[in-house]
Amino acid sequence: MNNFVQPMYLKDLPQQPDKNENLHDYNRYTELFNRYYDESYLKHDLTTNLVLTNTVKPETANSTINQIATMGSTALDMIANQGLAGVLSFVADGNLLSEFLSPTILRFANDLLNQNTLLAFRDAFDDSIYKNMSYQEVLTSGVIGLVNAVNELTGQSQRFDYKDKANLQGDAKNYLDAMHQFGTTIVDVMNNKIAFKFNILNNLTAINEVIRFVRIILTYLDQFDATKSSTWAEINTVRTTTYKLNSKLDFKKMVNDLSVRLTSTNGEGIRSLIAILFQSSEHHQIKANPLANLGFLSKEDLTPVGLSALGKVFINKYMPLEILGSIKIYLGNVVWDLINTISAKETLDDMVAFLSNQLIAGQLPENIKPVIDKIKADPAAINDLFAALYQGDLLGDVLKIILPDSPLAKIKNLETMLNKPLKNWIPANQFTNIIGEKSIVDVVGDLKQAITKPTFVNA
Repeated sequence: MNNFVQPMYLKDLPQQPDKNENLHDYNRYTELFNRYYDESYLKHDLTTNLVLTNTVKPETANSTINQIATMGSTALDMIANQGLAGVLSFVADGNLLSEFLSPTILRFANDLLNQNTLLAFRDAFDDSIYKNMSYQEVLTSGVIGLVNAVNELTGQSQRFDYKDKANLQGDAKNYLDAMHQFGTTIVDVMNNKIAFKFNILNNLTAINEVIRFVRIILTYLDQFDATKSSTWAEINTVRTTTYKLNSKLDFKKMVNDLSVRLTSTNGEGIRSLIAILFQSSEHHQIKANPLANLGFLSKEDLTPVGLSALGKVFINKYMPLEILGSIKIYLGNVVWDLINTISAKETLDDMVAFLSNQLIAGQLPENIKPVIDKIKADPAAINDLFAALYQGDLLGDVLKIILPDSPLAKIKNLETMLNKPLKNWIPANQFTNIIGEKSIVDVVGDLKQAITKPTFVNA
């Protein structure tokens, strides 16, 4: 592109630009190109040190285009002729990933993408940035990368560091600013002040960050035994353990672990998954006496523990609350105390007593009072909130209150959501057309059946 196409006169190109461009035969192509593209789109050869194995040697541009076209054609044929099973087997066999990530494709992409995008792509698959970090610090790095992706997709200019270990700590300005930015941005999106906008070329950096975040989550989950419930001590041990560099993920094992969790007795595998990802303390902390909770509730706690800070900061921004005229209460702490109660298999006795006190009940936002009333009126929920959400009617009742016009209001509980056809509660779209009458459990089961041998992916 730099050496041959850019210097050419427009008269020598096979097709001429539109007359509205106000260019002439002896203008060079570079003048037209620079009107619409940043010069960084034509940088020198890729220098990311990205190493990929089991791939093919780069060939010509025509070969690359044929490669992409063949992959697309194969995928479309499988969707048309074999349905979901064909698509799953295509992914499971590793063909899609190995071809898409090959140096041939990357070399082709290098002519289209700027260097920053390619460097971000390298980071998505490069574990060296996690050297001497714990699993929790790596999780936090992924969370900050996700914040950067959200900022990019919503047109926000702020970007936050995710490589320096010091910037990943709970008291670091970089970390706290990233969390608050995330909460503000998501609330602004919900209030239609800003919107997500996606362009596949302009937003590949965001895609890379999402890929990196997902890889981190999968690597973290791979440290746990899916066949048993993980205790707080076990979860905390993994989070504080030094991250293992250059590990491999067995896609077959990941799918099998997910299947085990989804089909576990009474949903205990799901409860354990919630604890692994979101539990932030060993026991619930809210006491029955409101005055005993003021210290806990009046201090924003965004300590990086699992993924809890993402949820807390969103709730704090979305539902700010003051009681007695001036005391700021962080509802994220209240919601996370419920999650910790679920994870620890404890009762809601203290929480119900706290919320029933007139000092607190009169200050709660009107939109959540009906939900609290439903929980307080359900003895099964007070005894075991997760069991009530998984097998009882509580989840359905709550969804009807907060989302009365949504298809989600058709969900009765978590068990039916996982085991009944997806089309029962989500709008018809291309995805539901492909999976037909299948449920989430069915889809995972099909994927499990499609993978007949271990399929390792570098993590």
